Amino acid sequence: MFYTFLISLVFYTYFFSEINESKKLLLSGLLLALACMTRPDAVIFYIYANFLILIWIFFTHKTFKELIIKLIYFNLPFVIFLLPYLIWKIFYYRDIVPNTYYVKSAGESYLSQGLYYIWLFFNSYKSTFISLAALIVTIMILVNKQSFNNKITEILNNKPIYTMIIAFGAAVCYLLIFVARVGGDFMFARFIIPVLPL
Repeated sequence: MFYTFLISLVFYTYFFSEINESKKLLLSGLLLALACMTRPDAVIFYIYANFLILIWIFFTHKTFKELIIKLIYFNLPFVIFLLPYLIWKIFYYRDIVPNTYYVKSAGESYLSQGLYYIWLFFNSYKSTFISLAALIVTIMILVNKQSFNNKITEILNNKPIYTMIIAFGAAVCYLLIFVARVGGDFMFARFIIPVLPL
């Protein structure tokens, strides 16, 4: 639950708080660093967030300097807090991931079992299919007769739409890269809980 709280707080901080951009980036980076210290699979959200910063800079035609400043603000908490923690884990445990990672899957993929785990959850709670609205809205925007850059600009200028798309994308990345890959869990939907608020 703490992990779910941190992921939700990162999303709220960046997309819905009224603080200035540099503080948003620093606080979001700090919260994601804490999430990574709580559960190593939070690195998926960290990589996704860095990718979004790069995409945002590219499509808003900002300068390279603005990109570097944004990336520094966002990644600074990782360097200050997470890097020493990871170095300590390597010296103390001789590994970054916990033993349960090797016990559960030994680094191997159980994609079919993981996809069934995800399907079982969505099939049990049919209301979660509403989240597919983000995909439908995106397709509707991308299908209209404009250039690709104009379509992306239209999305970036509509905060509710791009927020929904980003939340949907984060959930899908987490579900496919982590939950499906490791084969789910023996406890029903435990691995899906972190992305439910998204």
